[in-house]
Amino acid sequence: FLPGTLPNHAWNAVCLGESWKLIDCSWAILYDDNDELEVVSKEGDNEDERTLVLNEHFFLTDPDEFILTHFPYRNNEDNYSKWQLLLVPITLRQYNNLPVLSSAFFDYNLRMVNTFSTHFVREMVDIMIRSLSPLRYEWKFYSVNDDENNESHRSEVFCYLKDRQRRLGYFQVRAKQIGPYYLKIYGKPENQIYGEDDDSLDHLATIFINVIEVNANLLDWPRIHVPWGLTPSFHKLGLILLYQNEPIIPLTCGTSTKIVLGTLNESIVTIPHMYDVNGNELLIDQCRDIQYCVLLSRKNPIPGYKLESDESSLIPYVQKEETKQRVIFTINSPNKIGNYKLQIYGGQKPSRKGRYHIPLIASFLIEVRDGLSSTQSSSFSTCLSKSSYSRNKLPIK
Repeated sequence: FLPGTLPNHAWNAVCLGESWKLIDCSWAILYDDNDELEVVSKEGDNEDERTLVLNEHFFLTDPDEFILTHFPYRNNEDNYSKWQLLLVPITLRQYNNLPVLSSAFFDYNLRMVNTFSTHFVREMVDIMIRSLSPLRYEWKFYSVNDDENNESHRSEVFCYLKDRQRRLGYFQVRAKQIGPYYLKIYGKPENQIYGEDDDSLDHLATIFINVIEVNANLLDWPRIHVPWGLTPSFHKLGLILLYQNEPIIPLTCGTSTKIVLGTLNESIVTIPHMYDVNGNELLIDQCRDIQYCVLLSRKNPIPGYKLESDESSLIPYVQKEETKQRVIFTINSPNKIGNYKLQIYGGQKPSRKGRYHIPLIASFLIEVRDGLSSTQSSSFSTCLSKSSYSRNKLPIK
């Protein structure tokens, strides 16, 4: 079911021991694919076999939870709201403002922290989900007129895990165009995920968002396929992020900042990469006395630029210094106002030479502003891009 569409569904209210209970037999017993009936054929069998999965959430569900997915409604019957089985029934208007939550949302003991209205959104809306342990989140954000696999609006959602325990999932939605959208949120506790390639996340919520006003001055966020901030691999290495709580780092043009990682393990290798909003990597070219910033794109290389032969003079844009107990990354502000993505990869130092996979351990949003306007001091940059790259190389002051 998608918010805003006409439902075609029925469920039951049963009286057990002089007490009314709610049961949805259709959703309580599902086939192995929750979205559609999947037919599993076995070679040599004449009949198709289907595997049934029991979902106990919809057996004798608490009415306070049941109302988040089911609203009993009949035009020609008075007092039909009594079948909500709530002391204070809600209205249809109130129900339509609620997100559609799945059974997995309750199985993982999640809860919506803030109250929000998504039917008339001006510029942006914040959505926060509290969990008992850190979750790995994934999301889809798309126009109601598009297919849900259309990722053209994906970067209009900023997601990261808030607070020290990383138990608050924070989503800020900031559409660039007026219109109705769906935000689908997926997730699973990190301690139930095995390996970085495990993408078997459960559908948690679908939220209808009707954007009626946008801010044309907002700068785009870089595309990312994981939540911003620290990843589970960061904590597995025993690292600590010092002097920094949020994955958002504001910088004024011409300044610099540092990211400091604390570690008691000297056998850690880290590699930083910094990208602009279009996915081009920022590097330093030391071929002359003056250092230059190079936008390196292997998908769209600079005309006449030979990547393999000319890369010997390129070094990472983010400088790194290592001590026995700390890794310090120094970030010089690019000259162009905008949002940048800093990703740090890390792992145990290998005992012998070879090719190794180094996992992503952290992603930071670097907001570069000109520092001239007080309107740029919000948690997310709202400044206008007043300059653009006229050449592929820009001198660093």
